[in-house]
Amino acid sequence: MSGVLLIGLGIALLGPPATFPGVNALLPTLGAALVIQGGRGGESLVSRLLGSSPLVGLGLISYSLYLWHWPMLVFAQALEPDELTMTARGTIALLSCGVAYLSWRFVERPFRTGEWLLSGRRLILMSGVAISVMAGLAIVSVRAHGLPGRLPASVLRTAAYANMSTFARSACFSWPGHPQAPETACTFGNAVPPTVALWGDSHAGAVAEANGRLAAEVGTAIRVFAKARCPPLLGITITDAAYDDCAEHNHRILNYLAQHREIGTVVLIARFAAYVEGPPHGLGPLDAYEQNLTLSVGRGRQSLSDRRLIFRRALARTVEHLQSAGRRVAIVYPIPEVGYNTPVTLARLQLLGRSPWNFSRPLVLYMERQAAILSALDALPEGPLLIRIHPERLLCNSESCLVSADGQPLYTDGDHLSAPGAAMVSPAFQALYQR
Repeated sequence: MSGVLLIGLGIALLGPPATFPGVNALLPTLGAALVIQGGRGGESLVSRLLGSSPLVGLGLISYSLYLWHWPMLVFAQALEPDELTMTARGTIALLSCGVAYLSWRFVERPFRTGEWLLSGRRLILMSGVAISVMAGLAIVSVRAHGLPGRLPASVLRTAAYANMSTFARSACFSWPGHPQAPETACTFGNAVPPTVALWGDSHAGAVAEANGRLAAEVGTAIRVFAKARCPPLLGITITDAAYDDCAEHNHRILNYLAQHREIGTVVLIARFAAYVEGPPHGLGPLDAYEQNLTLSVGRGRQSLSDRRLIFRRALARTVEHLQSAGRRVAIVYPIPEVGYNTPVTLARLQLLGRSPWNFSRPLVLYMERQAAILSALDALPEGPLLIRIHPERLLCNSESCLVSADGQPLYTDGDHLSAPGAAMVSPAFQALYQR
């Protein structure tokens, strides 16, 4: 029974975010080994169950089922922008059993019994031809980048937004293995000393160029401190070893600001909910693939209520520290998360003949997801050194939040604004550059 328990734990605990293979593979593999070993010791409840006719039949077609079920699931998912329901998955599983039986009966078994046995020379020849044809098709597909000519031009234009990062100068962006010193951080706008600092995670990079254009209009410039998965909060760490230099990165920025008094405004922007609330649930198909990069104090993981308190205190501490030096602090309210790969989803809807531009996300999901973040931001004391920037008010109405406008995706993925998206929210940032 211990083997069955381990296999059951593997089914229950391992999902898309889990690292696999690796240590997690021990659950099902050790479980299978224990079941096999247990069967050698005589009859048991598990061995009787595995010896039943339905499971023996399933075992006979298991290899064919292994080959058929995955492409059937993939093609079904390709026709459905939302995650397949359990009912749909169950239906596909039953259908794949039927196809697997036919494959076993008319392909696999004849080969096993020798009905289709070929001579050694003919078998080698036919195998070589088949391998050559498949290899040739694979090479053509790879070199042609998936044969995009098979799709309408409008679909390709929409899908291309997934590769259009608004942070064009990747050398300006900091990520693991590519640290960016504040002294060499990029500036956007005019060729003058920057008067505004844009400090945040990758969401800062998404709006950098749009803010640079606003700065250029009034003859100034901005300096951008953008580090992947590192919120602009003092005294916090991230619970992922690949990003555990976040506190050091933020400290370097603070030292830089202390030495450059010409920067009078600091803009704080990040996907705060990802660090406080953790991966989203109920937003869309991307939820299952979100990484758990929650913030912490020290090295340990904290509960949700602890993280919310840590965030509130770190935010207040950061804003107070900057304001005590006489700087204006602009806090950017959360960009709505979509939960879908926006360009791919819109392109898929186009391909299926469905109207992609009516696709939006309910406002209630944004309010529920961001409730604790909005509460902490709203709690910051009013004053002449605090500016509140509300991009969500330009993206959302009283019922829903847009993901496209004028036939263009507003996001490059599930949460980063595209160039049209950044342009749409630009008016919310104009107060930073008023003369």
